[in-house]
Amino acid sequence: MKNIENIPSWDLSDLFSSVSDPKIEVIINETSKRAKNFKEKYRDKLAAFSEPSQLLPIIKEYESILSDAIKPQAYAELTFTVDSLSPANGAFLQNIRTKVAEIISELIFFELEITKFSEDVFSRLIDSEMLVDYKHYFERLLVWKPFRLSEAEERVMEMKGLTGRQAFVRLFDQELSRQKFQLTIDGKIVQMTQSEILNILYSNKNQENRAQAAKSFTKGLIQKEDVLTFVMNTLAEDKKIEDSLRGFTFPEQDRHLKNQASPESIEAMCRIVEKFYGLVQQYYVFKKEVLGLEKIFDYDRYAPLKTSGKKYSFEEAREIVLSAFEEFDPRFAEIAQDFFDKNWIDASVSHGKRGGAYCECATPEMHPYVFVNFTGSTNDVMTLAHELGHAIHFHLSRKQSVVNFDCPLTLAETASIFAETLTFSKLVSISDDKNVQLGLYMQKIESIFASVQRQISMYRFEQDFHNEYREKGELSKERINQIWRSRQQQMFGDSIVLTEGYDNWWKYIAHFTATPFYVYAYAFGELLAFGLIEKMKENPQKLIENYREFLEYTGSRTPQQLASLFEINLESNDFWESGMKTIQQYISKAKELYLKS
Repeated sequence: MKNIENIPSWDLSDLFSSVSDPKIEVIINETSKRAKNFKEKYRDKLAAFSEPSQLLPIIKEYESILSDAIKPQAYAELTFTVDSLSPANGAFLQNIRTKVAEIISELIFFELEITKFSEDVFSRLIDSEMLVDYKHYFERLLVWKPFRLSEAEERVMEMKGLTGRQAFVRLFDQELSRQKFQLTIDGKIVQMTQSEILNILYSNKNQENRAQAAKSFTKGLIQKEDVLTFVMNTLAEDKKIEDSLRGFTFPEQDRHLKNQASPESIEAMCRIVEKFYGLVQQYYVFKKEVLGLEKIFDYDRYAPLKTSGKKYSFEEAREIVLSAFEEFDPRFAEIAQDFFDKNWIDASVSHGKRGGAYCECATPEMHPYVFVNFTGSTNDVMTLAHELGHAIHFHLSRKQSVVNFDCPLTLAETASIFAETLTFSKLVSISDDKNVQLGLYMQKIESIFASVQRQISMYRFEQDFHNEYREKGELSKERINQIWRSRQQQMFGDSIVLTEGYDNWWKYIAHFTATPFYVYAYAFGELLAFGLIEKMKENPQKLIENYREFLEYTGSRTPQQLASLFEINLESNDFWESGMKTIQQYISKAKELYLKS
């Protein structure tokens, strides 16, 4: 087994030296004063500053205050996710969230007053050359106008979120970060974190070890199920109340608006993916043959081949990812290199650290930070590439202003999956062993299923859960388990035996609590990435130039405007179906390699 020591922890000193850094209080206090002065100066007066030349400096001042307020909170979030069991980190996070919420509440009037401008004024602002960088921002304000509350109500929502949604999301993270999973593996009793035990399902070649890991994970989730079920129901009620107050008519409507996606286009994508669930079932019948198993269970979905399971040191992972980026565009490798050289990555696995992976970049003034749990598997190499894809995206889009910096999740996931796919191609190219290539292709196919079919299955689960909650009220853990099984079974058909314990596995999905209906963005991003890669075959140099532009402007143009750079129509069923054909090509390649191995 490769040595996976010397895994980096990030250096957050670019932000602050510690949670007790006196600069934090100084920034908070100064920003609070600026926000109050801004409110005093412009509240109920913005109509007098509606000319572009008058409004531009006001918007820039607004952005500056927002940027300064967000920085301490980003630091608190980053610190907390590395050690969520630290009382000091938890107290610091709550304190900062409270103070930032107070600052943000002072600024709520700004966008509300802009939306009260007349149509003629709005048209003038949108068409102004002076405000061209804010054109999309004004268009988005108009879209959200029907769902805004009064200033007083918006302030209450902002402040009550601290003891409402945000508090329960934090509780969810803490409960799972605190949980240890015990199992006997290879004759030894071990205690594992969530990331470590789930890695067994990807890396351990022994079916009994995988079965024991799955049982242990299920047992740990059941130990927390009363709390996790309560959190799920409470956040469903919180969302129901807010949606009702804002006038949303169905649970996922606000997510579509944030993603700048029409319900029709997302539903079309989902129907196409569901139409091709047979690809999943076809593949797992094939995998059962490859593994030589009589039955394939849920804990065998990601099982490595007997000839695969290579472990990578972090240094090897680094070189593979950087090389993959270099071959596509040297600028991408140059950007990613900084993350390794300047300790902007936290990759160690530790008790109290949140599971999963993410990339954080809250404002254009910050550089991004990458968070992963690296255990040395091929999947971890791909995850590192995935998050660095986000990092490159954030870096290139830092030319945007604060209000245009936050792009739709669908486009954010396109960037990460594109980077992941580049790395997959690199891994295949550096091996001439058919068995190794087969293992890589099978892992890639399973990764695609995890990003496309599984995410749509989980999206349907969320729809079912929230709709039933709104009709019947609080759902029991048993009922939520049933909904989860039904949607998972729909995807897998008879190709996989779903164990009874697997019914509980909705309980660890952080997106369900932290960001409802996030999950379809992965499918959108994967399928759009396929489309971009197909375009690359036609004119590689043009794609690189267009792709840079795509990443730079994701917050200031609509998804369709950006897709048009590659002559892609996101409203077309044919486009989504073409993604399914790409998946079929991967499966055919795996079968071809199997026959040759």
